[in-house]
Amino acid sequence: MTHLDSDNSKQEKQAKILTEKCVAARVPAHCIDSLVQYVLIGRPMGGFLTAVVCNDLRGACERADLINRYAMFEIVSWLYNHAPIDCWGSEEKFKRWTKRHGMENREVEDDG
Repeated sequence: MTHLDSDNSKQEKQAKILTEKCVAARVPAHCIDSLVQYVLIGRPMGGFLTAVVCNDLRGACERADLINRYAMFEIVSWLYNHAPIDCWGSEEKFKRWTKRHGMENREVEDDG
């Protein structure tokens, strides 16, 4: 197994853990991949999730589809409980996170 294979395997494991936590938190299915990839590799998201991550309530409300209007609490709760604090909460944190490509070598905690 090469170093790259090891990194990919590690990233896949982390993605699985974060995905399971999203499902358990009742994050809408169409948002899960975007949130997980944002946390792991800093991949930019659509306007609604970006507004949520940037703590822009007005922007999130303006951009939310019908499902996300009812799921904002679950999404924010997932961020609060499972995403690194330095990846969400302000536009500055969002910009830094995307610029540094997410978690890099940090580990996702597996609660069980």
